[in-house]
Amino acid sequence: MTVQTRERLIYKGKLYEVTTLPLEQYLSALPVKPKFYPPSTACWRGYIGTWQIKPDGLYLVDLVYYNESGSIAGTDYFFPGEKEVIARWFSGEIRIPFEKSTFNPSHMVASNDEFVLEFKNGILVKDNSNTGR
Repeated sequence: MTVQTRERLIYKGKLYEVTTLPLEQYLSALPVKPKFYPPSTACWRGYIGTWQIKPDGLYLVDLVYYNESGSIAGTDYFFPGEKEVIARWFSGEIRIPFEKSTFNPSHMVASNDEFVLEFKNGILVKDNSNTGR
């Protein structure tokens, strides 16, 4: 089994690889979910999002989406005219491993190997990043 490429998150000036897919909540609410074309076995979902937490919420700041011809489309493919989009559709947790080697796709609960950020309608409501290591 190939390890999947992770989404990226910019938080407090650091770039993290995260084990959560915030865009899935948006896509599942669409009348018809778009078809994605995996560029390799390391990215079966067919896209890679980069997220940033700003004072007013969680933003999708970059989206690399692979279409059927193998070309790459950006954020404005789903959000025409927008370079960055606040993720008001996202409520839930974003899990961030402290180190790449600690990633385990079966993690269902927080552990000392990760910290968790909780969001409600795109707004950060809980941050336990200082309770871990």
